[in-house]
Formats: sequence, structure tokens, C-alpha cells
Amino acid sequence: MAEDKDLLPGETALLHINRHPLVLVREVLVPTLVVLAISIVLVFVNFTGQLGQLRWFAVLLMLLGLFVYIDVRYIIWRSVIYTITDQRILQRRGVLGKFTRSIGIARVQDVSTSQSLFGRLFHFGNVEIESAGRDGSEVFTYLPDPDHFRDILFEQLHGPNAPRGAAT
Repeated sequence: MAEDKDLLPGETALLHINRHPLVLVREVLVPTLVVLAISIVLVFVNFTGQLGQLRWFAVLLMLLGLFVYIDVRYIIWRSVIYTITDQRILQRRGVLGKFTRSIGIARVQDVSTSQSLFGRLFHFGNVEIESAGRDGSEVFTYLPDPDHFRDILFEQLHGPNAPRGAAT
């Protein structure tokens, strides 16, 4: 996997996950509806003169812009990756620039999940990981099936291969 390039030698990835697809839908829904509404008005309203000739060009230009916008939002959505390995938890994001945060499994003190009613309906939520160190806690937002993420993390924390010093 392309995501494995950030792993340490001998480290095994247990889960790679992106944010819930509704994050992407939320980002593109309003611009899509606006462009489609304007396009429908331009197609069905009769314009005279030069405006009538330019309306098709305007519609095509707006649709092209919408497709580029959706593509860019998709790339940004795909760039946010949460990974659980046998040694640490990684949060990575960025397309041109890159941000990576790493929490060692042995430093994790508590893991909690939260889901709103909307999150429960669409199977997403937040996972908060409290760790020893200067930052305290990290919240991973809009994770699909946050309980599954938590369970895999708990297996690493409390399973037979749990690191010494991890929360018990």
C-alpha cells in the first residue's frame, strides 16, 4: 500500500482508514447545487443577442469548474488517513504539504468514542485518544465505524502483544 511508506522497519499496519464519505459530500453539495441551478436557468431561459450565444459556453465552463472543484475536494478528502499499527497510531494529511502526527501505543492512556444521532444513523463518529506527553489528547473526527477503530486499538493495548507500559 502507498500508506505503508511512513511505517518503521518491522512495523505492521493493522488498519488504514479515511474520514467518512459524508465529509466529502458535505464539502461538495452546496457548490454542486448552486452550479446546477444556475446551469438550468441558463439553459431554459431564452436570452437574446450575444447572451444567448454565450450561455452554452458559460454552462460548460461552470460544469468544468465544478468537476475540477469536486476532484480537488476528493483528493484532499483522500489525503487524511488514520492508521493503527502494532507500534503506534498515525494521523496523516496533506496533498502538497504533509502533516504527520504519531502516538506510540505504549503512551496511550485512554480511548473514547462519541457519535451524534446523525453519526449513529450514518455510522461515523469521533475517537479521542488520550496519551502521556505534552499534547494530552488527539481527536480523530468523522471516522467510519469508530467502535471498530477503538476495538483494534484496544486489541493492541490489551492483547497478547501489548507493549509494556500501555494502559491496562
